[in-house]
Amino acid sequence: MDDAPPSPLSQEPADAPARTQDWVIVGDSVPGHSHILNGLPCQDCFTVISIDRSWLLMITSDGAGSSPNSQRGSALLCTTIAPGLIAELVKTRVLDLSKGLPSVEEWARIGNAAFARMREELRGRAVEQGLESSEFNATLSVALFSTSGLLVGHLGDGRGAYLNAANEWVAAMRPHKGEEPNQTVFVSSKWDALEKSANGVPIPEFAVYEGPIRAVALLTDGMEKHAFECSVMDMATTKWTDPNTPFQRFFTPLRSSVLTKSALQDELNAAWSRFLKEGTPAMKLEHDDKTLVLACLLEEQQT
Repeated sequence: MDDAPPSPLSQEPADAPARTQDWVIVGDSVPGHSHILNGLPCQDCFTVISIDRSWLLMITSDGAGSSPNSQRGSALLCTTIAPGLIAELVKTRVLDLSKGLPSVEEWARIGNAAFARMREELRGRAVEQGLESSEFNATLSVALFSTSGLLVGHLGDGRGAYLNAANEWVAAMRPHKGEEPNQTVFVSSKWDALEKSANGVPIPEFAVYEGPIRAVALLTDGMEKHAFECSVMDMATTKWTDPNTPFQRFFTPLRSSVLTKSALQDELNAAWSRFLKEGTPAMKLEHDDKTLVLACLLEEQQT
């Protein structure tokens, strides 16, 4: 990206609501250019829900293009399976957020068991519908966060970032990449047979970040080259590398737009959808489905 993208809030709203929550949240999943041309459905999905008062849960999923019903798998993961299980873990204090952030080891232990349960439930849903489990192949990224900290866990090639106290956007996870282009791991696959992906990322990957957390973003791989530095030639080895570095000039203007424009939520959502569809020429022609979800802490809550 050579230039900062245009503001997603290009139209002034007619009315502005009173801000009653700590966070402004916006997100959408839109079909890629190739899906539009071929009349295919968007196979991405996302959701954001409130968990245990001050905590929010953000989820994204990308259905495999090679699986004919993967949009059903991603929708089940985002809207039912993952939020239901994580809410249960918090409610039963298996994941006890009242005690503060867990250690990375504890979160990984809980997360591995949770992802295994999600796989079994997703496979079961496929069987109930007379389908092979591979037809529901989809990635999964989860971010559980409050102002005090951020927990992330994921399977697949999604990416995530957060804004820290130093006003820097930092990568929150590393995508699982395979030996072949566009190869990754899916929730319904035998991911526990692998310790790491081909690019050396633990499967699944879990991380814990201490706050203050000022903003959180999750995205599917259709947005990665627009939002991250993720393909750079190492001149010493003549091999392509993935710095996995969020573009400050991408995320900073987006956050500023969300926080400074007064907009009703439905107008904000519509503006965000327009941005993902055609915010830049490259985004408009992006062949893959695109999901970007952004949660911004309101300025008055940051003092």
